[in-house]
Amino acid sequence: MRQEKFTCSTRTIHKTCADSGATFGKLLLEIRLSLAARRLSLGGERISEIACSCGFASLPHFSRQFKARFGVAPSV
Repeated sequence: MRQEKFTCSTRTIHKTCADSGATFGKLLLEIRLSLAARRLSLGGERISEIACSCGFASLPHFSRQFKARFGVAPSV
């Protein structure tokens, strides 16, 4: 995964998330799931490829998180 530099500290990012009622982890999960959902809707990629490239450690973990967020299992 590509790492880019931010113009603020990690603490500032966490504080900004907390001030808006979220955690950095929850925000990151939402971004990853949204990206995965978009890529699934486009088709042409295997679910396992999408899960891995969106930062999920395993397909079962991705499937559980996806179903918890969207109410359906991921499919192409």
